[in-house]
Amino acid sequence: MHRKYDLSPSEIIVLEHVSNGLSTNEIAWRVGISMRSVEHHSDLICEKMGVRNKAQMAAVVSRHRLSEIVRQINGGEG
Repeated sequence: MHRKYDLSPSEIIVLEHVSNGLSTNEIAWRVGISMRSVEHHSDLICEKMGVRNKAQMAAVVSRHRLSEIVRQINGGEG
C-alpha cells in the first residue's frame, strides 16, 4: 500500500501507529520524535492519501487490509 501513495519509511511508521489508534503524543513517545514531527508526517500522509484526518487515514488502511484478506481467501483473485 505504501508504494501506491509513495510514503516515506517514517510516514509508514506513523501511519501504522495511527491505524492502531495511537494518539500523536503516544506515537511521538514510541517512535522517539517530537509531536510536531508526528503532526508533520500526518499532514503529508493525508495529502498523499487524499484524506482529511487521521480517522480517514485509518479507514483507508482498514479497507486495504480487508481487501488483502479477501484476496488471500480467494487464492490471489481480487
